[in-house]
Amino acid sequence: MRVSGPPPLTPAAVVTRPALGETPQTRYASARNGHHLTDTDLERSHLGMVTDEAELAAREEHLLVWPACVDRALANDEYVDAIRAAATFFER
Repeated sequence: MRVSGPPPLTPAAVVTRPALGETPQTRYASARNGHHLTDTDLERSHLGMVTDEAELAAREEHLLVWPACVDRALANDEYVDAIRAAATFFER
């Protein structure tokens, strides 16, 4: 028995840039149409730069639907932490 779920991510869907006037909320909500979290969205979230409740809720909903975006978010978090650690090291 095959379980129905969201279609797999394609490279074109992952790198889709927001359209003019598109907000993070509408981008996360329209993930079923091929729009996914951008690296910038993931970095902003990890760095605590997202404070809008609607944006946070839309992001969390997106991550519940798209496990591949969760994997990307975790990888992005590791990358940001590594860059921060390297910057701290070189500041000494």
